[in-house]
Amino acid sequence: MINLVQISITSSASSTQPLEVLIEGNEQKKLTVPPGSTINYIGQRVLAVIIPSQGNELTYVEGRYAISISIRLTG
Repeated sequence: MINLVQISITSSASSTQPLEVLIEGNEQKKLTVPPGSTINYIGQRVLAVIIPSQGNELTYVEGRYAISISIRLTG
């Protein structure tokens, strides 16, 4: 069985800091999404998508993400 995951992450243009994202699976991948940008990740065996909380009272970070999963059964 092959599991393919696509994750699209968008950071709002009004954010004051980049959006930090950790993708955990066979390996850990750290992505930084600048304000007003979108980053796509394609990989296999993703176990978790983590958005750590950082900054101070003046930090504003807004964004959204979409996850698409494709599974191909081999036999």
